[in-house]
Amino acid sequence: MTEAFNIIMSLVLALLASVAVLSARVRDGIIIKGGLICIALGFLGAALVSLEQSGAAALATAHALVHVGLLVVAVGYLWRTYRSRRKGIMRRVSDWVDLA
Repeated sequence: MTEAFNIIMSLVLALLASVAVLSARVRDGIIIKGGLICIALGFLGAALVSLEQSGAAALATAHALVHVGLLVVAVGYLWRTYRSRRKGIMRRVSDWVDLA
């Protein structure tokens, strides 16, 4: 029961991260997009590892990919907010607004 719940939630989180990567509404740059891709691949890997009943080392590797992705997203967000506060550094107004 718990294993099935973990698999389903890993697939849902991988799908949400994939939608965030592909969506035009999510205002992310290259760095944040790379982090979201790592998160999606990590959760997909965690689901596949759980389905195959692989060892704990494989699951730890999938979780490490998720953690690296979270770290990259956090650093990318902090970098964007730092750049937007410094006067004259932001090159485009479209970095923080919807284009549609």
